[in-house]
Formats: sequence, structure tokens, C-alpha cells
Amino acid sequence: MLPRICILFFILLSRVLNAGAQFAPAAGEAGSTAVYYTDPRIAGWATEVKVLRGYMNIADKSPGFASSGDESYAMGAADNFTVSLGDSGVAVVSFDRPVADIDGFDFAIFENSFDGRFLELAHVDVSSDSIRWIRFPSQSLTPVDVQTDGFGVTDPSMINNLAGKYEKLYGTPFDLHELIDSAGVDIGNILFIKITDVVGSVDSLTGSRDSEGRLINDPWPTPFESSGFDLDAVAIMGTASAIDHAGLSGMRIYPVPAGDIITVCSESYNTGTITIISLSGKVMLAAAVNGYSDNVDVSRLPPGTYIMKLSLPQQEISQLFIKR
Repeated sequence: MLPRICILFFILLSRVLNAGAQFAPAAGEAGSTAVYYTDPRIAGWATEVKVLRGYMNIADKSPGFASSGDESYAMGAADNFTVSLGDSGVAVVSFDRPVADIDGFDFAIFENSFDGRFLELAHVDVSSDSIRWIRFPSQSLTPVDVQTDGFGVTDPSMINNLAGKYEKLYGTPFDLHELIDSAGVDIGNILFIKITDVVGSVDSLTGSRDSEGRLINDPWPTPFESSGFDLDAVAIMGTASAIDHAGLSGMRIYPVPAGDIITVCSESYNTGTITIISLSGKVMLAAAVNGYSDNVDVSRLPPGTYIMKLSLPQQEISQLFIKR
């Protein structure tokens, strides 16, 4: 029989260890929320990615910017080919349909951690118009008394709502319902997702913080071409369709992606306007729509991704529009 002092020691040790496991654990462990890249819940993948690179080392800018991979590596299904963001680098991704709040998780972000312990993290924001952005509330409980070095490890159970929590080919999922009370964003019609590299420095002058003001400690510095968060892919969860978005009140717009003509159909007679806007905010086309069905000529638009705004007497809805 163990002495009483030993029993008390093991009880206290167990409580300390359990107290550290605050959030979902690593991929493959009980309670993990990791989404494998072949998960049948995945309904689609990012079709457009724009990246603004950050420095290899934000505290010493002389080596220049991260440069590994290119934007196309983050389009389509996760495959462990990535684009590196660098310190505080940003990627904005979009899809051929809006991301909508459904039951459970709504999208997942894939990084390329080789072992699920070397974790490079990123903040995640969403937007319905690319102007107003709402950030997911994040928590990092990793101690900050010692800097995690460039080859150090992080316990994923200490991380919540930061992309990069899981190993390669396992996505970190996000639930838009957490943002239901946020002003300025329609969680049923998310057109853009922004991923911003976390600078994992415990120096308060350079380090990133979670939504509760804590410094986020992750491997830093990583002064290489592949510095910072390495974006592999972003997946849409569920089967929500841009064409059948509930906000359109019985209206359908097809085909998506479009060729030279799009058709607007309605269950009731409607008179309104379609405005097509570039991602930089320039109005590219405006056309009236009338009746139960009407065609709009978009043949003069260059191929690319746009915001399509449908204005009706009682409502205004925006969604992504892709021209082939």
C-alpha cells in the first residue's frame, strides 16, 4: 500500500496534467475534431487564393520575405503541397459557393505539420463582403515563459480556434455559429476566409496574441523560405449550395461558374438589379432583371472571381460569382 503522501502526490499530479488538456487533442486521439482530407462531410475546396507574404523573420527583415510554394498550391484538395505565408503573412481564400452556417463545422483549414506537434498557427477571419471581417475567438494556453524555438513542439490540446492545430492532411475545423451575434457578417453567406500567420514570439513587441490577450507561443523564428504558416487547402463542409442559398427567397442563379450568359429564376415575379463587382471594389456590370426568369449577358467580363449583388425591393443579397 502506498504511503498517504505518495497518494496525494499522484492525485495532485493527475489534476495538473488534466488541467493542461483544455481543448480537443491531436488527430487520432479520442475527442479530436480533426477533419481528414477524404472525410465525406467535405463538399468542396477553395477555388481562389490570394497571398500577401510576410517576412521570414519579422524581427530581422534583411533575409526578405517567405517564398516557398505559390497560391495555386492552396487551391483544391489537401495534398501536402503548400504556400508559406511568412511572419504575419495573409491568405484570402474564396470558393465557387458561399460558406454557410450548417449543423456542426462549416469549413476546415489544412496545414502541413509533419508530426502533429510542430504546429505553425494562424488566426482566422471571415467576411461576407471583403470589407468587414470578423475573427474567430482564439485561445492559446501554451506557457510563454520559454520561447518555443524554430524546431520546437506545441500541445494541440492547448490551442483553440487557431488554424494549424493538426498534422498534415488533417484540417482544423471552424463553426460559423460561434459568430452568430457578430455585427456586419452574414454567417449564412460567407464569401471570403482570411488566414493570418501567428508570429509565435513571446516578445510582447513582436508576438501575436489570442482573443483574450495572451501571447501565442509557437515555433519562432523560422528564418527560411518556408517561414510561417504553410497553407495547404481550405475545405467547405456539408452540402450547402450557392445557388440554393436560403437568403435568395426562392431565387436561382445559374450556371455557376458562368459562361457568357447567366439566368435568374424566381418562384414569384421580381424586379431588381444585378451588380457584379471586382474583388477590388470596382463595378464591372449592372443589369436589370424582371419577371419570373431573365438572362444577363456577362460575356464582356474577364474570367475571374467577382461579387454578385442582387438588389430586390425588400432585400439585398451578395454571393460569389465566377466567370470562366
